[in-house]
Amino acid sequence: MQNDDEKTLAFIHKLEFLSVATNRRQVNFPLKMHDAIQKISMYASSFHLVSPTPDTFAIFIRLLKSSQIRENIFDLYLAATAMSNNVDQICTWNIKDFEKIEAFHLLTPEEILSSL
Repeated sequence: MQNDDEKTLAFIHKLEFLSVATNRRQVNFPLKMHDAIQKISMYASSFHLVSPTPDTFAIFIRLLKSSQIRENIFDLYLAATAMSNNVDQICTWNIKDFEKIEAFHLLTPEEILSSL
């Protein structure tokens, strides 16, 4: 992370939220798109937004060639985005999706909350 107290959010997470929160096949009570946009905008405002850099794709290809987690290239791209932005900690419910990438300290949301 650029700073120990800085919370970051990848731009792709905003897209993923919009996709899931408005999809009736994925949630019981989908949001209308304008409500989902409002919610993600409010939530994301407390984070430093990280986006792919010019180095992200090269890092992604290196991870793709060397990794055993090819089944989810979106996780690899997220990892590459984090790496190209000097983010070294990832908070996720899916620790197993990132544990083969040694560049990160991985924590679940529960672990983050219990440390506060």
